[in-house]
Amino acid sequence: MPTMTPLPKLAGLNEYNLVRLLGEGGMGKVYLARSKRPGETVVVKTIHEHLLTDAKTRQRFQQETDLMRRFRHPNAVTFHQASPASVEPPFIVMEYVRGITLDQMMQKHDRLSPVRAGQFLAPLCLFLQAAHDNGLLHRDLTPANLIIVDEGTPRETIKVMDFGLARRIGFYIPSGQLDSASSSIDGGTPDYICPEQIEGRQVDHRGDLYSVGVLLYGLLTGHVPFEHLNDPHQIMLANVHQPPPRFPHWHVTGVSSALEQLVLSCLSKFPKDRPESARALIEAYQLALGHILLDQDAFESSRDNAISMLQDHQRVDPRNIIDKFEASMLEQTAAMKLRGFVDGVGGQVVESEAGVIKVKLPRVQEVAAKKNMLSWFGPKTEQQIDWIALELHMAKKQAGTRSMVDISVVHPQMLQASRKPFCEQICRELRAYLMVGR
Repeated sequence: MPTMTPLPKLAGLNEYNLVRLLGEGGMGKVYLARSKRPGETVVVKTIHEHLLTDAKTRQRFQQETDLMRRFRHPNAVTFHQASPASVEPPFIVMEYVRGITLDQMMQKHDRLSPVRAGQFLAPLCLFLQAAHDNGLLHRDLTPANLIIVDEGTPRETIKVMDFGLARRIGFYIPSGQLDSASSSIDGGTPDYICPEQIEGRQVDHRGDLYSVGVLLYGLLTGHVPFEHLNDPHQIMLANVHQPPPRFPHWHVTGVSSALEQLVLSCLSKFPKDRPESARALIEAYQLALGHILLDQDAFESSRDNAISMLQDHQRVDPRNIIDKFEASMLEQTAAMKLRGFVDGVGGQVVESEAGVIKVKLPRVQEVAAKKNMLSWFGPKTEQQIDWIALELHMAKKQAGTRSMVDISVVHPQMLQASRKPFCEQICRELRAYLMVGR
């Protein structure tokens, strides 16, 4: 008789009782839970115990919590609450959606008709357009992260889940370009990762559209483009360098040439050759299909029903800005220079997200040496390192034919007077390093 996995006791989860384990992934586990008040069932997500001390995992989990809290949409799983800051392990409580994943549904079908595939594409594009308009990238759109609600009924739709890799859109320097110990890929499912992310280039909303292209390719052909490759590294190399097989390779019938070309355009190696937006994609799909999938006002209704506080989250208290200047450079140049500067002063990159790089820089102080039996023979002072947290806020702008970057050096809290000279010196050194005048 199989043994039941014991359920953990989560401090701070006062309103719910865990019922059973629903599943687990690389980062954590997901449990079904019921409210102590009758009638409400939820999902509780938490981190694997062995990853609680892993800084990158905790950062990603906190980022998922923040983004789910600040962006809500009818086609996304709803955030309910998160664990208090002092609670271990951290958890997220979210909506329990009754249904099956797109991945599970595709295991029952070889492939879908273009109309059926379009019925899943339409709500996905509504979600993506609203997310992108509000500055959010999902970055992990796979069949396993899309759940079908009310399958086979007139109310059928999909909901997007798992925001573990999501991040805000903006000037972003991949952590692999700032920290030699990091990877620029930073997670994801190899078949669905866009070429620019694999190569460590700038990723915008069209990176999500590449993933949608792989989804559509799979729905219409029953295969992912490079399923003959088993090694994840080889799959990602193929994403960057090889064209996907044309539909006839899979003996597909019933898909027009125009529809095939649209899907292949989503899989372009270069973002500029993909559809310009999720809305443009579904409109082109409807045109190629000759069938209306969305009402004319669907995107306006979707926008009105989205709740976003992402922009508010990025505002900086002007009192915390130590320095602000413009630098004339490309993103790749900025990446190399900032990494060189942080390394050169013995600092560490703590976190890299869209528009913000968080670093720790060492301030070396001379303090009185500790007294002991040998104090008379040793130095009277010793060096002590005071790690100072700073944030580099960046915004890309176009000035004529030049690429310009606005850079603000920010201290997360009000700067202590004793630390001010060090921070001002760092700003002078950073300006000199980037060859920016006062």
